Amino acid sequence: MSSPPTFADVLAAARRLDGVTFRTPLLENARVNAMLGGRLFIKAECLQRTGSFKLRESVLVAADTSRNR
Repeated sequence: MSSPPTFADVLAAARRLDGVTFRTPLLENARVNAMLGGRLFIKAECLQRTGSFKLRESVLVAADTSRNR
């Protein structure tokens, strides 16, 4: 099993995605927050060009594959 990503890994991934993906907003709903008694944030990855979070992973895998050739 692989180890969890480090903060440096996250920063490196963000650099590889720069200019390829959109920065998507965090959304919240006051009614849901009131029901939960706290704040719930939802990352709106559905606003990416492809309509899903899969674009980020695809770009990262492709970049990693081409880097290892």
